[in-house]
Amino acid sequence: MERWLKEAGIRPLHEALFEMCKKQPNAVALDYFGKKISYGELEKLVRKCASAFAKLVPDNRTGERVAIFMPNIPQFVVSYYGALAAGMIPAKVNFASIVKELKVKRPGEIKLTEEIIAQFEDAKPKVLVVADICWPIANQLGDRLSGCTVIFTGMKDFLPFPKNVLYPLKARKEGKLIPCPKGAHQFKALLGAASKKYRSSGASV
Repeated sequence: MERWLKEAGIRPLHEALFEMCKKQPNAVALDYFGKKISYGELEKLVRKCASAFAKLVPDNRTGERVAIFMPNIPQFVVSYYGALAAGMIPAKVNFASIVKELKVKRPGEIKLTEEIIAQFEDAKPKVLVVADICWPIANQLGDRLSGCTVIFTGMKDFLPFPKNVLYPLKARKEGKLIPCPKGAHQFKALLGAASKKYRSSGASV
């Protein structure tokens, strides 16, 4: 299939992104509450994320799923393209079944839905990248997360100053300040430790 796609001139999404990053590295790719991330910066983040995934799932990762459970924040984009670049399959957890509750309830008060359970059982992910506000729901999966590496990220991680300082105060007041679970990896720490280069499908990218 991959050979046929290449012969037809169809490229993987992450390669199309990387080409765009090289064409206009200084253009704004993401704007998160005033935090602007250029295409050049985004490429570095995606490559580091791919490298981190490759280290977490070193053998036979091609086709393995990376579940992404978070709202529309920069970490979603980085994780999605990072999974593709690592030869894995991003599996977005659709939390439409809880989005209304997230607006009015504390995360710990929200019950896991059958829709989310079905998505996890179908994907059987090797890696779960989860935002703090979604962790209390994901944690209810219990044994379904067995063998799944958890990567934890905070809503504030990419916020600009002073929002990154003020957000924890607001989140604590609303019961949405969720600590990193024991045994989980910190998203930003993984990116900080990851190499900018990685190997995918036996070739340097």
